[in-house]
Amino acid sequence: MRAPSQGSKFDNSPAMQQQYEREIDGLIKQETGASEVVVFDHTIRKHNDKIRPPARHVHANYSPSGAKQKLVDVLGSDRANEWQQSHYRFINLWRPINYPVEMAPLALAAPASVAAEDWININIIYTGRKGQVQGLLANPNHQWLYMSLMIPEEVVIFTAYENEGGTSNAHSAVDLKVQPENALPRQSIETRMLARF
Repeated sequence: MRAPSQGSKFDNSPAMQQQYEREIDGLIKQETGASEVVVFDHTIRKHNDKIRPPARHVHANYSPSGAKQKLVDVLGSDRANEWQQSHYRFINLWRPINYPVEMAPLALAAPASVAAEDWININIIYTGRKGQVQGLLANPNHQWLYMSLMIPEEVVIFTAYENEGGTSNAHSAVDLKVQPENALPRQSIETRMLARF
């Protein structure tokens, strides 16, 4: 899928972020039919960065209880209660920045290959709060997909949690058996958002 025009060299300035979020809002509404989109996080990851390297554990960003808490954290109690009466999703938009991905690409498990019993809840402990994600147990039936040599003008959009029983997409950075000699370290940005239908 083609990416918003801003962000191939995302600089995290307020002006860039506002323009990027406007473009993401339009793209998500167009692609999903959402009536409302709330962008709440941008995470830049760099392959050799000790602070935010690519995530190398297979996960979905929210368990049901983690999603409920995050909804309150993002929207506040009153607005979260309103959203809980409707159909909503947590959505991730992922893309490379600066140059194509040559190492540690994002891979997603094909939802049809994941059994309900493969999911486990994992508590994430932060300073002052606790979150919960879903991890995925290994299963030889899992089938994996990734975009080879993905460029900054392309994006992957996937569901991190859906309140009406939709499938969360398990994902992780992966190591390729074959990659270009002198491959550049991955640089990417992921944007997390809420979408209401």
